[in-house]
Amino acid sequence: MFSFSERNHQYRFWISRSVTTAAWLGSYPKTTTGQLKPVLANKKAAIYPTIQNKHNKKYMPRPPKANMSVVPINKRVTWDSSTQRNKYIKAYIDKYGNPKWNWFNYDIHHVTPREYGGKNTFNNLFPLPREIHQQVVNSWWSSY
Repeated sequence: MFSFSERNHQYRFWISRSVTTAAWLGSYPKTTTGQLKPVLANKKAAIYPTIQNKHNKKYMPRPPKANMSVVPINKRVTWDSSTQRNKYIKAYIDKYGNPKWNWFNYDIHHVTPREYGGKNTFNNLFPLPREIHQQVVNSWWSSY
């Protein structure tokens, strides 16, 4: 684990390293090492969730950085759920085709939350089943 502090906030990046050694009778052992890229963890050391959209096969993007500061409420982008939600749904269908979901059971998740400066751009939005959004993703962010 690597961590750094900035203005009384602690940010954690977890890196997974492995060493594998295999040997067969009468041969020399072969050893390989590997390292995965850093992953984002919250204050409870929970790794940022990996969620795949089964329709378009895309994985929910991770926030581009870990040292995000809270943006004052009056400086955050607004989210008009009726207008901007419908705009996103139309753009999603135009790009990936109609998944034939009941969109009322889906939330539109901000990858970088508006609270941390996230915008309403297509690339910052990701459709999630409401239960996963509220119980998994929002739960992770509540401990950020």
